[in-house]
Amino acid sequence: MNEFDEDKFLDALINLTEEEATNKANENGYHVRITQRDDRVYMITCDFTLNRINFHIENGLVTKATTG
Repeated sequence: MNEFDEDKFLDALINLTEEEATNKANENGYHVRITQRDDRVYMITCDFTLNRINFHIENGLVTKATTG
């Protein structure tokens, strides 16, 4: 039986374009929230949601992906 490895999944999103990473996240049942784009950091809510991935985007690429 294959167990889903969330850490490996999140690591696999790094260096993908925002569109590619968003599509992969959505295909796996996650919602996406952009928490930082280049030098702009966005205000976010403090609620923790297991089916949401937060992205940091730099020059159109995902540089950080975390759940919450």
